[in-house]
Amino acid sequence: MKIKKIISILLTSIMLILQGCLESNVIPEFNGSMDNASQMLTYFESQGDFFNSMDCPALIEADEVNSNLQNYLILDVRDSASFRSGHINGAISILPRDLWAYFKQNNMDKYSKVVLVSKTGQSSSYYVTLLRLYGLSNIYSLNFGMASWNDDFAAAWKDHLKNSVLMRSYTNEVTNMNSMTSLPLVSFRTKSKNIKDKVEERISDLLLQGFNEDLPTVNYSDSGPVITEDQLFNEDYLSNYYLICYGSANLYMALGRYNPYSGLGHPKGAVLYDPHSSLKSNNYLQTLPTNKKIAIYCYNGQYSASAAAYLRLLGYDAKSMLFGAYVLFYDRLEYDAMLSKFLFRKDLSNNFPYVTGN
Repeated sequence: MKIKKIISILLTSIMLILQGCLESNVIPEFNGSMDNASQMLTYFESQGDFFNSMDCPALIEADEVNSNLQNYLILDVRDSASFRSGHINGAISILPRDLWAYFKQNNMDKYSKVVLVSKTGQSSSYYVTLLRLYGLSNIYSLNFGMASWNDDFAAAWKDHLKNSVLMRSYTNEVTNMNSMTSLPLVSFRTKSKNIKDKVEERISDLLLQGFNEDLPTVNYSDSGPVITEDQLFNEDYLSNYYLICYGSANLYMALGRYNPYSGLGHPKGAVLYDPHSSLKSNNYLQTLPTNKKIAIYCYNGQYSASAAAYLRLLGYDAKSMLFGAYVLFYDRLEYDAMLSKFLFRKDLSNNFPYVTGN
């Protein structure tokens, strides 16, 4: 065990050095005038910069929620049929398109925490990020969704456990970030000059569009902020997408002399962006292209969902890859002690009680 611990420490050190090597040696400056996107960006960062904080994506564990059922407001954003099949006692069923009106019409400050619940935690992470960016600081996403509440709902994760057939072609080759460019052009319907009114319009529009965790059952043209592995990877995917690995250096690289996955770090062309720092306005945000779609994968789809919410608010055509590395290289995640904590595991289904019906 001591040897494994030493190896883990050494690998961590290597990853930190590698992370520095992957960073551009050009210090970017804010590029462009105060147009709509830059106004929103300035607003978000002046309001605490939630997206780039360590709080993002504001996940909360099932055991905490279960211990505070009388104190927390629980909003279930799954479809009505899923809600009727089983939900947390006291939870309120609310469709994503109705979230904005609900928050505007009710006082959320009277609750110590507001918890959004979805099937897998991916859509709730997306919605929580949107609402947090508006200024609702007591809202959280149930980590791994209803699958973590009771094993009866765990199939939402277990059915997607796999290693991609593309894994044998993964690489450790570093792809540099895109060149610095302008922020996206964003237009608003509102005539108000108040930036909060503009942000409110963007958020309400994105909530109305939704985030579909069941993407394989819908037409690709309707996918909005989500994309599956099968939809993304084809022989010319890099000509259509800027592919982001949104995570730590060891998610991007597979190292280790005795690592059976050594060298099989990421899909070809993926670019590493570190959560909580890379996408700041004074860092590498403006390396994101505006002339391509942006596909983002993370450890399990929850962090990339949050990133997609932030970037879509700013006008980027960003999509979160459903389930992230969970479907790209599950076995490598499980093998790596630093990555396995992001896995949905069997022991995460707490078998807490639930109720059925309306």
